[in-house]
Amino acid sequence: MNKNKKSHFKQLTLKDRITIEIRYKDGWSLRKIAKELGTGRTAGSICREINGKPRTGLGRYQAHIVHEQALKKRYGKKSTRLKNDLIQSYVIKKMKLGLDPKFSTQTLY
Repeated sequence: MNKNKKSHFKQLTLKDRITIEIRYKDGWSLRKIAKELGTGRTAGSICREINGKPRTGLGRYQAHIVHEQALKKRYGKKSTRLKNDLIQSYVIKKMKLGLDPKFSTQTLY
């Protein structure tokens, strides 16, 4: 295995998922679908995409439903870093003064 080769994970687009749905329904092999999609897709990633998603209602892979679920999963988990209101207001106040919270060497007092 080449250590210099970086693997770039690229999430599936709606267009990719629609292609997977159509080709899979037409009986294409997972390898053939992966080859058509290109961009480093493997038969394993296509298999995980098809088998790893809940099938709502009809019992088969549905691109639009799966894509919507993926977007919810990707963007739906926004949590507040500073849950304590006192600390949150303190940090906001100091940031307005021009202090950067990433650097602990700055005096915040």
